[in-house]
Amino acid sequence: MTLLSARAGIFKRRDEAVNLTWPIAILAVAVAETFFFPVIPPTEQTHRLLRILFLDSAHTILTLLMIFSLPELRQWKQQSSEGNPLRFWLPVSAAFSLGVYVLLAKLGPLQAFQPLWMLNLVIAVQLFVANHHSMSQMFGLSLTYNRIFEPGSNETRARIAHCERIERMAMNGLIAGKFATYVIVLRLIPGIPPTLPIKVALSIFMLVCSGIAIFAGARTPGADRTWKTTYLLRLFIPVFAPFSFVAMSASLLFHGLEYIFVVRKMVSGSSLLMAASVFWITAASFMVLRIAPESFFVTFWPGADSLEHPFLLVALSIASGIGWTHYWLDRQLFRAREPAARSHVLPLLLSDKK
Repeated sequence: MTLLSARAGIFKRRDEAVNLTWPIAILAVAVAETFFFPVIPPTEQTHRLLRILFLDSAHTILTLLMIFSLPELRQWKQQSSEGNPLRFWLPVSAAFSLGVYVLLAKLGPLQAFQPLWMLNLVIAVQLFVANHHSMSQMFGLSLTYNRIFEPGSNETRARIAHCERIERMAMNGLIAGKFATYVIVLRLIPGIPPTLPIKVALSIFMLVCSGIAIFAGARTPGADRTWKTTYLLRLFIPVFAPFSFVAMSASLLFHGLEYIFVVRKMVSGSSLLMAASVFWITAASFMVLRIAPESFFVTFWPGADSLEHPFLLVALSIASGIGWTHYWLDRQLFRAREPAARSHVLPLLLSDKK
């Protein structure tokens, strides 16, 4: 096998170190909360604050910024839309509109015109999409560790494909287990309380799925097993989600901080004409604007489940629309099976530039 990258990791060195180690600290906190004592107050206000601190909200604007500033992603946009702007903008507009609807249904005037089951359904859909999106990024990055080496023989390629199929199935099981945990713990289905036997069953199911995914990942030929296995250890965190508020929140919060590392790697490998510092100054400005409405809401309406302030409601709706646009664009941008993604996106992640 031939080494494609000068480093076994997929991020910049410091980013790689942080990304591999800080989930272990979260795992330790989750264990403490499960067996000993609560570390963080389990409130909606705390969850909203964590989303801001871990850039779960702020990072969503970076997708649009990359697409319109990185030459490689502009080429991806052109190739994937086959030169027809409507093929890009129509689904983007639909995703944005859906995000606006979700916000208005949860906090805005639509809340008063829908039954409780409809509100719970909207919350469940949002949780499923966010959970699936976060886990898809995790699985995609796990597969990227497999692409660092060029496999030699057809037999090796077949073994890699076999391990990846097992890892994918286990990840899908983990997605289902996490979603079921959110639905039951948050009592989104009347009549199904989060009893201890149900929580234990969910934890055992997710433990099995996590173990299978980590085992398959560790046995993948060609991948750097130490780096990849260490990366996959974060899959144990959802196991504690039925009992730990930190584990439940962290399962959604990994995505934001990790996405910053992805963008840093892609910017460093891009033929971007502007200096990277200019890109990040611009990015920081947009990220501040992106989280400003949520920060204002968390500060002045702590724990509120509805909002009547018109200007803030509009700002939060736009922010939610950007978030759902990010879900859609990321799904298209990092689909390795698509020729445009393989030609213009994956090389940025495998670049040796620091």
